[in-house]
Amino acid sequence: GFPKGTETHLFGVSTWRELVAKTSQLLTDHQSPENVVRHLNETNGVNAFKLPGERTDPSFFTSTGVKYHRYVEQYVPQAISQFYFGDGVRVGGHTITFLAFLNQLFEARDAGKCSFAVWPQEADAISGSANIVAETYPVLFSDETYSFEFTEADVDWETFPRLLYRNRTKLDSPYGEIWSRLTCEERNAFDAIRKTPGEDANISRCIASLNRLITSSEFPGV
Repeated sequence: GFPKGTETHLFGVSTWRELVAKTSQLLTDHQSPENVVRHLNETNGVNAFKLPGERTDPSFFTSTGVKYHRYVEQYVPQAISQFYFGDGVRVGGHTITFLAFLNQLFEARDAGKCSFAVWPQEADAISGSANIVAETYPVLFSDETYSFEFTEADVDWETFPRLLYRNRTKLDSPYGEIWSRLTCEERNAFDAIRKTPGEDANISRCIASLNRLITSSEFPGV
């Protein structure tokens, strides 16, 4: 999510769950994360989000008390703020697309189609055996204490390639984000599995692709 207070002072809502729904609606209305934050800047009359060719207005942060970085990022050197939408690497777009995707999960949960809890926002609802949705932050851990690699068993090879292909043009979807970061050869490997599930050579190529993305900090999370 965004630093505490953003939901009230920029999105005009009072709770985190309302922020999730509002972000989803804004992305539907404005089609891209950059258009969403441009709309928020214009609606609130302040450049809280840094856009190409513009400067961030510090008065937003000094007048509201909203922090430029989330709490954890205040302790991470070179962390990129969710408010930065300038040139080069940016993370705010991932925040917006994920919140919109999370809203779809909430709607499915409300309809009784799945069961999960978001940590730490819904920590009180977690008990016993439960599906947990949590944001990981690998950069907080050294190589000696944290490592992860995808294996064949980590992916539903019947479903994932179909969802990846079906949403390949939707950059507001984590699947679309992943597709946009794959090379032509990698896309062909995933598409081959979609057409002929279970082909070991292509599965090996796809696992290598996913591990390439996660080690380069480009994996949006699905």
